[in-house]
Amino acid sequence: MRAIVTGGAGFLGRFVVDRLRQENIEVLSCDIVAPQEGKRLDVTSTADVDALLASTRPELVVHLAAATGSSGKGGGAESMKNPFDYLRANIMGTLNIFESCRRNRVAKVIYMSSFSPYGATGRALTEDTPLNPSNPYGASKACAETIAKCYALNYGIKTIVFRAPLLCGEGQRELNALREFAMSVRRGEPIAILGEGKHVREWVHPSDAADAFARAIPYFERMETNFETFVLGNSPVSMKDLANLVIKATGKNVRVERRESTMQVFDQFTDTSKVRRALGWQPRISVEQIVQRVVADVFDKS
Repeated sequence: MRAIVTGGAGFLGRFVVDRLRQENIEVLSCDIVAPQEGKRLDVTSTADVDALLASTRPELVVHLAAATGSSGKGGGAESMKNPFDYLRANIMGTLNIFESCRRNRVAKVIYMSSFSPYGATGRALTEDTPLNPSNPYGASKACAETIAKCYALNYGIKTIVFRAPLLCGEGQRELNALREFAMSVRRGEPIAILGEGKHVREWVHPSDAADAFARAIPYFERMETNFETFVLGNSPVSMKDLANLVIKATGKNVRVERRESTMQVFDQFTDTSKVRRALGWQPRISVEQIVQRVVADVFDKS
């Protein structure tokens, strides 16, 4: 099988490319950042996307390329500063991929979404949980999912969408709470948590997400419809317990400080029964192991 992975030089993309190659899939990695191997591709360029698919004729496109977060904050916060670029990259990029797949008869697409389209929730997230995005990033990913479903149902492009919680691990540049906690300890500063820190989150290592992608490929042949969505997850952990796991992993003596915030605090946890049943997927790397890897990564850069 020949596959194109957009965003292949990114944090998740590197794991996905390696995992698919382990399955003896011929993978072309593409990214707007010139990859060490592969091809430079700006998915917002209709002509460039169409030329690539026309010349390579892949059987599968794994669409990861997107405006996400940065070394400053995650996608939600960053998109509030620059909504146009987020909406343009994530909506136009996805539209270009699916339109080019239609023109070039590419029959299969895997699209990586996130939990951002859900917005604020307080119940277990499933594939049927209503989408209610609260920022431009979430809106862009929700719109991209709608584009994917439109092309799947109207043009027969078999499409699998994955929604995942916070992806975190070694080699990551984008900041998130776990990396911020570890960096605070490295600087000898207290770990700041919002409110009482009782709200829970889930964390998935990118190698586990990549494993879900690999398992999805043979599932295409068993799909009863042309469009499927799967929620990925892990064991939920409160932010207070996450801070304590970071402190334990570092062996340092730092305080955990409560801070008030105008941001809405809510639980976010999953019901992953569908992906476990359909793909036989479950995370292999625990939250504790993710914490250990992130701490080692952060302190190695000190």
